[in-house]
Amino acid sequence: KKVGAAPYLIEHGKNGYLYDGTETALYETIKEAISNPLIAEVAKAAYQSMANVWNPKDCASRFVTFKDDCHNNRLKNGPFSKA
Repeated sequence: KKVGAAPYLIEHGKNGYLYDGTETALYETIKEAISNPLIAEVAKAAYQSMANVWNPKDCASRFVTFKDDCHNNRLKNGPFSKA
């Protein structure tokens, strides 16, 4: 959860898993993920996040409106957000 935009891209347990960088946390996070009966849903949500929010088309579109969105406090989740 300390790397780049990971905390903005990933909602822990919903579309991925985050850990704090320690071996213990890595072990616990892997254990949590592999014991999750809905892990396929987490994988689908991860794909949907990238396909529908963090994709090149939306990134380009948001780049065009970024200055106005910042000025008018209209930043959304995804590219050119607070992330």
